[in-house]
Amino acid sequence: MIRRDFALENREVKTRKKRPVSLETDALGLIERFRTSIRNIDDRFRLYHVLIGQRLYEEAEDLLRFQIVYLMSALDFFMHELYSYGILKIFQHQKRKTERYKSFRVPLELVEQALFDGENIQHHLKKMITEINQTFTFMHPSRIKELLHTIGYADAFSKAQRVLRKKGILRDGEALAPLLEKIYIRRNKISHQTDIEHGGTNRLSISLEEVRHYRDVIFHAVETIYETVCHDIS
Repeated sequence: MIRRDFALENREVKTRKKRPVSLETDALGLIERFRTSIRNIDDRFRLYHVLIGQRLYEEAEDLLRFQIVYLMSALDFFMHELYSYGILKIFQHQKRKTERYKSFRVPLELVEQALFDGENIQHHLKKMITEINQTFTFMHPSRIKELLHTIGYADAFSKAQRVLRKKGILRDGEALAPLLEKIYIRRNKISHQTDIEHGGTNRLSISLEEVRHYRDVIFHAVETIYETVCHDIS
């Protein structure tokens, strides 16, 4: 009788490349990429004034619409990366497991990777989280709150609102969640409806002051959430 070894580790090449995952590097990278996006947005504001000086008013307004889309894309990208960071933080026992973490579903492919290449499992987990979430967006406040709850920082959103109010960035009567939802809806109208209401013919009005306010709210909200999650500031 021929004896066969079906052990999973024998199906994989023995010489594996080590792919260490550093939470410190990830934390720095995700905020630096976001800040770079904000700097690019700020540069476009200077172009707005050039267009106004040349009396290209329609082009200037279109630039402001682009700014809203770019802002929300920067927010979405940051939240996607923060999600991976938060899950890995729990995985590395640097944060208590949440109920949503315990019920987090992963493909069998990741289980195989864990068996074949255990020392690099964090690398594979990070890659898998990115692939799982690539079709999702994290721009609506409800999705952002859900994400923060999953990684164990359910209060980070309310902390961001308090900080923005203390700094005077949120105006009288403004709350963070409704304002983010307003920006999200406007972003969708620009992206999918050329900024025209259904049934209408004219584009919605837009102003530099409005878009700058959106920029400040998103920038400071992200910075506060980053500090809370990545540095555990209470």
